[in-house]
Amino acid sequence: MFTENCCLQTYRTGTGRLEVDFLFYDLGGNRGWRIYIISQIRYGRKPRGSHAAHWLQDEYEDFRYICWDHEIPDLDSAKTIAAIWAECTDRYINGTEDFDTIASKIMRQVRWRDIDD
Repeated sequence: MFTENCCLQTYRTGTGRLEVDFLFYDLGGNRGWRIYIISQIRYGRKPRGSHAAHWLQDEYEDFRYICWDHEIPDLDSAKTIAAIWAECTDRYINGTEDFDTIASKIMRQVRWRDIDD
């Protein structure tokens, strides 16, 4: 589904263990994109708080969104970030490492173009 300022897409991780529905939303102006996590993620016994699992939620919103410390400039970048978050989440839930360690490893493998600018 796609409208002028949002896009709904499902991402399945490489292992096939996790499928996540994302809503990509253009915040307008020069504010970039926000990636809402529509799926309910089952973390099992892992800490599922915002810090441990890298998500945020505004008080007035129903859905969580991916914690990203830079402006997300376009939809393609948002989709790349969503895929990275989903892969990190899958490995976090099913492995022994914390989210930050997993993210560092994955991010070294990604060609970033201008995502971090």
